[in-house]
Amino acid sequence: MPLGLLKDFPDVDSFVFVKIATGIGAGVIVARRLHTGIAGLAGEIGHIPVRRGGDRQCSCGNRGCLAEMASVPGVLRQLSTGSRTVRDLGELQALVRSGDGEAVAALRAAGRDIGEALVGVLTGVAPEVLVLGGRLTQLGDHLTTGVRESLTQLTLPALSARVLVTTTSKHRAAGLHGGAELALDSLLAV
Repeated sequence: MPLGLLKDFPDVDSFVFVKIATGIGAGVIVARRLHTGIAGLAGEIGHIPVRRGGDRQCSCGNRGCLAEMASVPGVLRQLSTGSRTVRDLGELQALVRSGDGEAVAALRAAGRDIGEALVGVLTGVAPEVLVLGGRLTQLGDHLTTGVRESLTQLTLPALSARVLVTTTSKHRAAGLHGGAELALDSLLAV
């Protein structure tokens, strides 16, 4: 839930928060309110097909979903080929810190996939800010750079040049605050 991030952007009316973890989800804030959509399914961007996903089977039943390519398990799976196994984020972090080209390229590719999946969301909402959260975003700017590359290539220049793409390390706290605000809104609505 991105509502907890509203206080970090007091002059912003619309933004999109994307959390990259075991899955990938987005919160879309318009007019400083969370858009939840039908059955709360707005923001399920992890199940948007991306080109690089090809015919890869997803747990949702579709093929080529973003989560298969750019979630934490997806990135670890891609790096675990041949003689190398990357079991967790700690091992991935060590590879990135050592300058491992494959690890850096995997994060950059994951970012490009996330950017590709966000094209429709950003074009439809035209938010002022795109906030990326999750531990992958804390491994340098590789993932964020990939997101920016896709947005620059695939959206109108007037949009990609104006949307601020940033990261937050407060993704856990943002979720707790946002959840509390949603619960309070629901109680007060009754």
